[in-house]
Amino acid sequence: MVLRIQVDKYTIALVSDWYYPKAGGIEYSVDSLARNLQALGHEVHIITKNNDGVPWKDSLPVIRLKGKVIAERLILPAAYKDLYRILKAGSYDIIHAHGLDSPLAMVSLLLARIAGIRCLMTSHSLVGPLRYPILMGARLFLRFADALIAVSSAVEQESKAVFKGRLYRIPNGLDLRSPNGAVQSIPIDTENRIVITTVSRMTRKKGVHDLVTIALRLLKRYDNLLFLMIGEGPLRKKLESKVNELNLAQYFLFTGEVSRSTALDLLDKSDIFVLPSPREAFGIVILEAFLKKVPVVARNHSGVSDLITHGETGLLADDDEQMARCIEELIGRPELAASLSAAAYQELYRYRWQDIAKRVEEVYRAILHEEACDLR
Repeated sequence: MVLRIQVDKYTIALVSDWYYPKAGGIEYSVDSLARNLQALGHEVHIITKNNDGVPWKDSLPVIRLKGKVIAERLILPAAYKDLYRILKAGSYDIIHAHGLDSPLAMVSLLLARIAGIRCLMTSHSLVGPLRYPILMGARLFLRFADALIAVSSAVEQESKAVFKGRLYRIPNGLDLRSPNGAVQSIPIDTENRIVITTVSRMTRKKGVHDLVTIALRLLKRYDNLLFLMIGEGPLRKKLESKVNELNLAQYFLFTGEVSRSTALDLLDKSDIFVLPSPREAFGIVILEAFLKKVPVVARNHSGVSDLITHGETGLLADDDEQMARCIEELIGRPELAASLSAAAYQELYRYRWQDIAKRVEEVYRAILHEEACDLR
């Protein structure tokens, strides 16, 4: 007698404002999760706002909502009406919303409840300066969710203040199958220079302005540094102006927005990776630095602290002064830099999306069958 094990296959809607052609951590994560859930045999649709005329060819089943995009987080009401119509007609087993800062994701929890569909949220972010108003707004919508996934212990701790239901910690991962774009040619003179790189959206929340302060400290001792600033954002022009005012232009290179392939190529040419963000929820770019065997310096007491063990797989700092000292230590001790990056590379097995998708699948099963779910 052959015992057959019934394997549930679900129809899943991943809902978020944040998806390609906009590029970033949530976009990569939604795409990677969709691909790996597909590989497990599930039918997955990504539901997001329209691409507002930006050329992009979707390689996964993507439903782009009607409704003009007015601003980054503002869409005309037609999009929300379209979202309800799609959710109600789509025969979905579960709605998986992504991002507390995504209006579409938040509203999808309410619409899922109205349509009688089970739903959950993944929180990918730590809330910034408007912490309490945003968290209170999140609480209003999260009461409709059957579960919440936090991508790090820092996000999990913050989530406990606004969500009292099933709470799971499941990290994001590294998956290079997600669209990466072509490698752009960005000439860099690396001869006899130490390249210190960051990859980040250029905003105050990400702490990129702190790198100018850190550079001023380091350049008192070293005149062969190049700070490679990869990314775009509202702070970029101000930072470039500040660097010029301080006569530091020869030590900085701002790339602007680049493809993910280009960022990975530039990491290959880097000696040290620095992430100054004081409230980083996870840090996929940290995993990309691990992949390229670039030693990492990052801020402590955030989601990054889950990824890095200080002194073993990277260095963690509490403030700008400590961050500068950590960079100096890596410059002065090449053997330490090599050992940290080698150990970090060995940690990547923890962040395979095929394994992460199976853990998310277990959460779906627990919600739909009202079972307990132990992800240890």
